[in-house]
Amino acid sequence: MTMKTIGIIIPYAFPETGAASMRAHAFAMALQTRGYNPIIFAPEKGLAPNQTPYQIIRFKKKIMLGKLFQEYDVQLVIASTPPADLGMAALIFAKLQRIPLFADIRDPWVFDKQAVGLIKPKTLKFAIQKMIEKWFYTFADERFVVTAWTAALFENGLGIPATQFKLIPNGVQTEFFDTKEKNSNIRNKIRTKLGIPKKSIVFLFLGSVWRNIPEFIRQIKPTLLEKNAFLLIVGNTDNQSTRHMMEKINQVIEGEELRERVRLSLNVQAQEIPGYLHTSDIGVNIIGESLQYSVTVKTYEYAYAKLPILSIGPKEGALAQFHRTLKSGYYCNTWEEFNAKANSIIKNLSEQKKLASQDSKFVGEHFSRSKWSDKVVDIVDSHLNNSLIIKK
Repeated sequence: MTMKTIGIIIPYAFPETGAASMRAHAFAMALQTRGYNPIIFAPEKGLAPNQTPYQIIRFKKKIMLGKLFQEYDVQLVIASTPPADLGMAALIFAKLQRIPLFADIRDPWVFDKQAVGLIKPKTLKFAIQKMIEKWFYTFADERFVVTAWTAALFENGLGIPATQFKLIPNGVQTEFFDTKEKNSNIRNKIRTKLGIPKKSIVFLFLGSVWRNIPEFIRQIKPTLLEKNAFLLIVGNTDNQSTRHMMEKINQVIEGEELRERVRLSLNVQAQEIPGYLHTSDIGVNIIGESLQYSVTVKTYEYAYAKLPILSIGPKEGALAQFHRTLKSGYYCNTWEEFNAKANSIIKNLSEQKKLASQDSKFVGEHFSRSKWSDKVVDIVDSHLNNSLIIKK
């Protein structure tokens, strides 16, 4: 029996590491385990091929997707967004070929850009992108969101009922943490490489480099100096805005005293991330006031790696709600509270780590990527088995 091919459209793929490539990898592995042939389609970026158990096909222009769907006999498409314009292109070619398409929404597109200051509301560009995003979700055969707050945002902002979205949360790729080497050995190796003393406390910021990191560094500076602690930033610099932000970060840590306390490790491969988590003691989350819908992927990775999490964000939202399920760490709404809780975690680090071990079990049970990816494959099974569409 010929395996059915499922195309997964993402804006970047391994070896680039990020929320999109990690989520697509989990979907692909689950699909393959259940007898499908997953193929990831991603833009050509001149990168070396990545060794994966499934195919990654690169395209130079979005218009090539139609031909690729035909060439590889794609039976169903999962299009990851943002950006919604890539998803919309995939939707058009899928509809022309009568292929069902699922919209997998990691974050809003236009509202997220507005939240971080990349686009202004009440402009023509905003209106066009909002229309594209609404059409993409409206005409997709299924719609996945990572938090219920995202679905509520779309109901209020796009007029699409929240009930039309299925919840498929982000999570942790637990198999990346399976290693024959002891965590303590990995911790010592990376600390030696980075020049961090074995007994020093390390705050870890993992993920994309956000615009509020410079302010975070200014805020955490007294704690780093007083407690002989370090800040480790493991980030991505895969576009112009994040590279510009790295320049600002370097300006903040220009002083010799603070530079000694900050370490930067950039564009780390996905399989290496658990090592940096084991190297650290406290995970840091920073989200803007308008990002109520966001629970960052690193949140689950911190928790699974048994790190107490110190977060700052809007007074209410998806991340605040998730924190209430944890026994360790703190969620804060002001920098004053954040700094006070940072010192509290350091003071009670041994007890915090014991509580974090309980959080690790909770996250592994409820938020593993494999668990939620299996649910996606269940929906794929149901849709393909029940579909009466006959492709010409």
